[in-house]
Amino acid sequence: MLISLIVMITLFLLAVPACADVNWENNITVRDNGMTWTYEEEYRDTASLLYRNYIDSGIGNNDTYVSAWEVLKIDYATRQKLHKAIIKEMDVEIDRSSKGIRITDVDADISNDVLGRTTKSDPIGNTYRIEYSFDTSPFVEGANISFRGEPWSNVTIAIPDDVQIRTSHGLENQSRVSGNDLTAIKGIFGSEGSITVTFGDVSFHVNQNLNLN
Repeated sequence: MLISLIVMITLFLLAVPACADVNWENNITVRDNGMTWTYEEEYRDTASLLYRNYIDSGIGNNDTYVSAWEVLKIDYATRQKLHKAIIKEMDVEIDRSSKGIRITDVDADISNDVLGRTTKSDPIGNTYRIEYSFDTSPFVEGANISFRGEPWSNVTIAIPDDVQIRTSHGLENQSRVSGNDLTAIKGIFGSEGSITVTFGDVSFHVNQNLNLN
């Protein structure tokens, strides 16, 4: 049974019985002075039923209907739980240390699709966004940045396109796209749920020196 970190947070350890009913996308944009980590989460079929019922019975009034005030409560609870979880175990490190990395904002956008009868199994798409600030830039020759995520979940890591990526480890099924002054490597978190990207000289263009191992 595969349960993503966000599923555990939003459902407060309620088990989702089939990973096929949950889709989780990680989109990470790294900047010189910080980064944004956005999670796109979709519940389908059994998972969407469980999610609606959890909201109604777990934090609502258990009337078999998810109303707007219950969505506001799960939104607030999710932000608080997510912030505490990351503070307890930081999911990003620079040169194997989280020192000098701070969370500056946690946002949750619970979809209005959750509204209505708890017997609905229509898809629900939620978005979570975490903003981080860095005391020092990760874009230094030989420096690395590591991300911890759910094994086998999809991930896109975007950096400025004038930064060289020397190597990346822990990213399965790798590919690359470019646009809007960014270069992104895409793939899947491996079995260990950890990806490490090592940078080269920022004077080199990432498209010229990309070694994805």
